[in-house]
Amino acid sequence: MSVTAEDRRLVGLFLDMMTVDRAAAANTLKNYGRDLERFAAFARSRNESLVTAGADDLSSFLAELEAEGLAASTAALKCSALRQFYAFLYAEGLRGDNPAASVDRPRTRRPLPKVLSSEETSRLVEAAGGASPKALRLRAMVELLYGSGLRVSELVSLPFSAAKAGATTLLVKGKGGRERIVPIGGAARRALADYLAVRKTFLSGESDSSPFLFPSRGKSGHVTAARFAQL
Repeated sequence: MSVTAEDRRLVGLFLDMMTVDRAAAANTLKNYGRDLERFAAFARSRNESLVTAGADDLSSFLAELEAEGLAASTAALKCSALRQFYAFLYAEGLRGDNPAASVDRPRTRRPLPKVLSSEETSRLVEAAGGASPKALRLRAMVELLYGSGLRVSELVSLPFSAAKAGATTLLVKGKGGRERIVPIGGAARRALADYLAVRKTFLSGESDSSPFLFPSRGKSGHVTAARFAQL
């Protein structure tokens, strides 16, 4: 269904504001204009306009997008356009209320992290072979990472106190300072023992004074996540 001239005018006013006040990019303006005109056509099919449409109309429109199989992240962007548009109309006195204020935003799901297969993990562990100090460090890190289910950020910042000789578990401090105990498998224990024998190689001096299990001469004091990805 076609969009009325009045609805086009309101959309134009909003896009002008986005251009002048917020320096919106051309692509953003194009997408907002398209999304708002689509909603205007939807509202007209329900005998409403952009000025008279209510929260129910907005919710029904978003439900229609979901029924079409639109990704939640894309629907969230369209909802954002509507919320900003109606906030503008309300602020400019073009509507006496903001119907979008009570409309729930589509929930976006965070993608699950990719889990390596056992074959991929084996290849990675094999690639960390060798007898040099750097190779022993990398092997210990890889074995701990995939054998104990640690995050990279947790691995690189492990305190030296976490690596007790012969220990079968690690005390790990995660997000929010929460501590948890994770198991250390036999392969990881052996790799860790081999690394500890050469750990002083990575210290600034001969003293074993670094508080980190994987020390570095860098500013952070330990191997960083970015550096680990390069090893």
